[in-house]
Amino acid sequence: MSIGLLLGAIEKERDSLELMEQTVETFRQALDERRHSLELQQQVLLELSDTIQAQGAENEKE
Repeated sequence: MSIGLLLGAIEKERDSLELMEQTVETFRQALDERRHSLELQQQVLLELSDTIQAQGAENEKE
């Protein structure tokens, strides 16, 4: 009887670990997506900065 309870507890623990693994993978994907988003934002801001500087240089020539 107690062996059956222990086996049941082991199965529940395995299920719990599997759920945690899925959660960690989902979190990892979210982090990757956020990192990619930040890289895109940085690229846009750098390009915007270059454009503003170029326009400023053109205005100084006039």
